[in-house]
Amino acid sequence: MKRILLFWLLASSAWAQGPRMTYTPTQVLNLTATTSCCTGYTITRTTPSTRINNLGVIEPVSTNTARIEYDATTFSTTQNLLTQSESYNTSDWAKTNVSVVSSTTIAGPLGGSVPKIVESSATGGHVVLQSSNAAGIYCWSVYAKAGERNWLWLYFGGISGGSAWFDLTNGVVGTNESGVAAQITFIANGWYRCSITKLNSAAAHTGVAFASSLVSGTGSYTGDGSSGLYVTAAQLETGAFPNTYRSTTTSSVGMVTYAKPLGLLIEEGRTNQLTFSQALTNGAWGKGAQVVVTQAAGISPFGDNNTFQLTAVAGTGNTYVRQGFSVTLGTTYTFSAYVKKVNWSYVGIRAGNTSTYANIAFNFDTQSFPTPVSGYTTGWKYVGNGWYRVWVTHTITATDVGNILAGLAISDIGNNEVRTYSGGEAVWVTGCQLEIGAFPTSYIPATGAAVTRNAEDLKTASVSWFNKYQGTILVDVTPIGALSNKGMFGFTDGTLNNRIDLRANAGQPYISVGGVNQLVPGSIGTNGFVSNRYGFTYRVGSSQLVRNGGTINTAIPTSLPTAINLFQLGNMDGNTGQTFSGYITSFRYYPLSHAGRQIQAWTN
Repeated sequence: MKRILLFWLLASSAWAQGPRMTYTPTQVLNLTATTSCCTGYTITRTTPSTRINNLGVIEPVSTNTARIEYDATTFSTTQNLLTQSESYNTSDWAKTNVSVVSSTTIAGPLGGSVPKIVESSATGGHVVLQSSNAAGIYCWSVYAKAGERNWLWLYFGGISGGSAWFDLTNGVVGTNESGVAAQITFIANGWYRCSITKLNSAAAHTGVAFASSLVSGTGSYTGDGSSGLYVTAAQLETGAFPNTYRSTTTSSVGMVTYAKPLGLLIEEGRTNQLTFSQALTNGAWGKGAQVVVTQAAGISPFGDNNTFQLTAVAGTGNTYVRQGFSVTLGTTYTFSAYVKKVNWSYVGIRAGNTSTYANIAFNFDTQSFPTPVSGYTTGWKYVGNGWYRVWVTHTITATDVGNILAGLAISDIGNNEVRTYSGGEAVWVTGCQLEIGAFPTSYIPATGAAVTRNAEDLKTASVSWFNKYQGTILVDVTPIGALSNKGMFGFTDGTLNNRIDLRANAGQPYISVGGVNQLVPGSIGTNGFVSNRYGFTYRVGSSQLVRNGGTINTAIPTSLPTAINLFQLGNMDGNTGQTFSGYITSFRYYPLSHAGRQIQAWTN
């Protein structure tokens, strides 16, 4: 009888303390799938932004839209969606005004003999085409060599502006229509790999084709019945970049591994202070005497042709490109850019005024900054397809007088930008950004004026699942930099006075009632750039905090807020100055205060 009475008393007590206590979470957010993860929530960011998508490509994101970002380095493909990729005499390929002739005198770039595409004497396009119907981002490529004709025409059928022309004598892209990005890469012995990438993911192509041409930009002409060019190794694949060629016969091959999701990207507000962040040929960028800047025939991390080449001129002198800006004493700035090796192993990140600047070289081959400079912090991140994002952070001192110049330069291991060049040393550059802060944030395009990306958070006023008497919270976060007093999550009444929140970089929760902070577990820190899993429990008389299965920190709060009507993820009280910067992978809420050992196990 005593046992029955005790059970009844415990059950009655639990029921009186609000929602029914359970091991089942009442709120679960899986933030690694799609934007549908945030149904019922509002993303507040009143400006456009960017993210890396599941193809590993940087793309724009509209205002007030959740950004699920992906790890570009985890995207891969072994696809070739075409059949008979080297045999163009088969019925898989439709031929118009051409014949395919076997060549025994021209060695192919991958070994063996290659076919010659010979034009007829008809007037029109001299085309070889394979049907293919799909929407999405695709890359279409061939290996080609000039014969009597030196212009190669590639196009996506059914796509407006889906063509590009390639000069197989000089190794350059000619006319590049607006619907595609074009790239040409020298292989050997006059062979080039030429590719085009669709820019509009919503557009569906009906086929892919190659053809000879007399001049750039025109597909139709009257042939002479004997001239042509050499083509082999045709490939169509998902994604923005041409990958390793896969030969096919009667069926397509391979598969796509889409990039791994990193989580919901939440960031504080930042401004790109550069006026032209990509167009390095613009006059806003000053150029050294020993450098020529041109738009390159290459695909950028944005999946387009916004790639610019810095090429050294033979002689001794400066190879910089730079923009000037005014600075504030004691303020920390970060300059970043996307860079890729062409034929030279070092690119310098340049920061400072004309007399006291630092040029800090990044080595593509060793993926390092071999010669550090005091007062400047550097970093890099590989973003796939040979591209790196590199950055330098510097706090303005009294010696940094006047306008500061930020930019890049061809350099060497000793950070020497002014040196003797043979001529032709080259690197690719795009996506430059200068921002106030101690770490780089997602890219902010600028095309004529400084551009701001506002702070953001994820929130809801529908909090019926919240138990004001007790609860357990599990949250997974990965900061993208060293953070101070930034909110990972917050339950509030819309003010600072009544709230339960968790903050980075201290990794400390706060419980405030009527503007008075309650006793909470002590700080346990936040590891930057790596995953942190927090478990936090609260109820009157007991609060516990654990990170990554570590020590259980405890405290004894005397009261809890009772008028919670707002939940925020990536913030804690609506103050944009306290926005978290990083990835939030998941959030779980249980309306029961679990034991410390339980949350220790859950976070391990």
